[in-house]
Amino acid sequence: MKRPLAYITAAWSSDPCEATEQAAKYCRAVYEAGFSPICPTLYQPLFLNDAVPEEHKSGIDMGRDLLRRSHVLVVCGSISTESMKNDVAVAQRLGITATTLDGILTVKRRAAADMSEIRLGSLFDGIGVFPLAAVRCGIVPAWASEIEKAPISITKRHFPGMAHLGDVTKLNGGDIPPVHIITFGSPCQNLSQIGNRAGLAGEKSSLFFHAIRIIREMREATNGLFPAIAVWENVMGAFFSNDRMDFRAVLSAFTAADISMPASGRWAGAGMVRGRTPDLCWRLMDAQHWASPRLARRQRIFLVADFGGRRSHEILFKPRTVQSISASGGDCWLPAACGDRGSFIEAGRRVPVTRPFQCFRMRASAKERTETAFRNSFGLPTDPFPTLLAGGVTPFAFWYEDDPADGCVRFPTETECERLMGLPEGWTRYGADGEEILSSHRYRALGNAIALPCAEYIMAGIAEALTKGGANDSI
Repeated sequence: MKRPLAYITAAWSSDPCEATEQAAKYCRAVYEAGFSPICPTLYQPLFLNDAVPEEHKSGIDMGRDLLRRSHVLVVCGSISTESMKNDVAVAQRLGITATTLDGILTVKRRAAADMSEIRLGSLFDGIGVFPLAAVRCGIVPAWASEIEKAPISITKRHFPGMAHLGDVTKLNGGDIPPVHIITFGSPCQNLSQIGNRAGLAGEKSSLFFHAIRIIREMREATNGLFPAIAVWENVMGAFFSNDRMDFRAVLSAFTAADISMPASGRWAGAGMVRGRTPDLCWRLMDAQHWASPRLARRQRIFLVADFGGRRSHEILFKPRTVQSISASGGDCWLPAACGDRGSFIEAGRRVPVTRPFQCFRMRASAKERTETAFRNSFGLPTDPFPTLLAGGVTPFAFWYEDDPADGCVRFPTETECERLMGLPEGWTRYGADGEEILSSHRYRALGNAIALPCAEYIMAGIAEALTKGGANDSI
């Protein structure tokens, strides 16, 4: 189990023996609360002479360096000194949570009593893909925030015990139930390469900062314990929008620090920010490679922020088994096929062949009058199905292997779109009261959704990280 680092500050006794006893007592209490205590007072007198000005200054500098590496500052005792105030000021400047020993023990006891299970909160929830992935990994979805009626009705049907909190702009993180994990795929309209490219300053995509605010409010209200993990998902365009400065703003918002641009001036498809709280890793994941049979192309950035340790790289980069979807086949779902043999088609026992149109390639090649590219845009045998969009569905050519002359051009059904996202069949078909969801609402919701295999891969990593020593002990 990896324990988060806790730096201890107090009004130390002028008597070296008494100061050592104080430090040992506070270290033990912080250790029992689930942290790794850091207390320079306990060991610096063994090799530093505080009466020598140069060594006194060296002790302060080393203490500050250790404080920068810590996840939380624990203020012990009832007396406040100037040195303690300086420690608190440094912690606030670095974005490190400052709390008291009594506060951390109280929250820890309450957490042990009330949160024995790993619990998840989902902001911008959509049709509940993160909660579904969580359930499959033994995590309990506690609450969700969403404003569109159809997705809310769908998730209420699947998760009747999950509370719906409403508009994120009206939530206060300190007032809602604390959870171990907060997930959010904030609106992408202003970041997407097919959107208006207003970036994080745009009306929709700026809602990202409300999620950051809610996370900070919850951590302040729980003395830095909850959430332990946050997951952000968004379009690949976030790497490029606003002259590549928007993704820098995302990293800075999580860390409350000024994150510099890479020397190349470009954001890599995978990376990390270490040495701060939270510990950050990000990765570009394409859904087509995360399940068998292959799903639709869906390139999305997933960022994991670990507030309680250095586990984000284990969550996001550790190899795990690719999800197998209906691998045994059946009357309506064929086994994974090679080349252009479509596995998402409702085809009975016949072998379907699909050639999904690449509409963006088609429009570009038509504009540039490049005949070969235009012809190829009607689909190649190796092409994945294009990304499902909220604003429209991509057509494809379809025929049976034994009867190519009877082929046609058509759009995928709602059920086929669910399969292309790795979701259970019929996931979006009915609402909470059993009413059938309109087709237009289902297509829109699926176009805004997260591919389940990607979400489940991340949830499996989080569950593994948080259960190594118990849900609360790992925080």
